Amino acid sequence: MEKRKKFSLTRMAYESTQSSASILSTEPDENTWSQSVELETSNEILVQLRELNKDVDSSFEFVCGVNDILCTTIPVNIGLFAFGVYAIVEITFGIKHLSDCPVEDHIPIFLFVGGCFILLKIIHMLYTNYRNRKHAMYVSESGHRNIQRTVEIVDGVLNLFLICWQVMGFYWTLRVWPPHFSPPLHEPTNWCHEGLYIFTMVQLIISGVVLVGRCLFQCALMLCYSCTNVFECQEM
Repeated sequence: MEKRKKFSLTRMAYESTQSSASILSTEPDENTWSQSVELETSNEILVQLRELNKDVDSSFEFVCGVNDILCTTIPVNIGLFAFGVYAIVEITFGIKHLSDCPVEDHIPIFLFVGGCFILLKIIHMLYTNYRNRKHAMYVSESGHRNIQRTVEIVDGVLNLFLICWQVMGFYWTLRVWPPHFSPPLHEPTNWCHEGLYIFTMVQLIISGVVLVGRCLFQCALMLCYSCTNVFECQEM
């Protein structure tokens, strides 16, 4: 944790320098300016990764630091907004079809509750990213350390709940696969709305792909940190 604080202070100083430099080095040509911004962004991330590599002592701390860096980038925040819209659609779908799956009435509840917590998780991440961009997460004052600890606890609780909830969603959905999409004459409660069931399957697939992809990415970062020197500073 002390190493991550050290890295964050270094990062604050670097970003402050970069901000001042960008103000002093504006170009009149829009194409040149946009290419310069993209190059500066890439170089900024690379420099921060190298600084992080110097300041941490374990692959776990390195992965946590990389998450902090990447989560402040514009593409990641755009992706979070997109997932927020998807979570609202999920909530709406669950409410709309709350009584349209009598064969397993937990499925619409799964969508509604899961969408609410995904939205809460995204709001929490955006708030954390905002604090990181304002350089307020890892300063040394005890009040800020307490806020940081609270944020990390909330994040851990949300992650644990969402993982457990997704597991329950898999169980409830696959337990009745494949369901009847219209009420049978002899079993009027043995059916589930087709759109609701398909939407739930898509949600589970997307969540599984995102979770597996993130785990693979973090494992790759650990391997790069432990077995290569790709993030080490290149001395001239």
